[in-house]
Amino acid sequence: MEQVEFRGGYPVAESAAASYDRSDLRRAVEAYRFFYPVVSMEGILRGTRAAGAVDNESAPLVVARPHHVGFTLNSDTPYLGGGLDLRESGPLVIELPAGPLVGLVDDHYHRWLVDLGLPGRNGPDGGKVLLLPPGYEGEVPACPRGTRWCAPTPGRCWSRCGHCRSVAT
Repeated sequence: MEQVEFRGGYPVAESAAASYDRSDLRRAVEAYRFFYPVVSMEGILRGTRAAGAVDNESAPLVVARPHHVGFTLNSDTPYLGGGLDLRESGPLVIELPAGPLVGLVDDHYHRWLVDLGLPGRNGPDGGKVLLLPPGYEGEVPACPRGTRWCAPTPGRCWSRCGHCRSVAT
């Protein structure tokens, strides 16, 4: 850490310039760290839309390879992804078939909401996840076996019926 030199109670020009440089760098790093997940997710959404996917209607399957560019992609992983706009659709159910599938739902800030498939609460048995828009106050349907409700805010997933395990994450 450099010493700030003062004359007459004010920093000298070189110290003031160095202080502004440090402040600019700190703000740039903060902006990068704060917006990196959003920029990554927006890039993924724009890419899926450019490939023909329509939010709330379709999702392309991409087997990622080293020539694919994505901030957070693995270069040897198959991805099925699409945009969900719950403000447009309202509550939305994702139904995953049984099998050795791995998935998750993230919000636009790349924050985890719920796991699907093997890491999810139903494992290889498949199941349903009901996604509720932020601030949703409408009626929540009865919980069919294997359904989990999820409000797109981190830490707001739950299941609530007698035959579903009670979960609050």
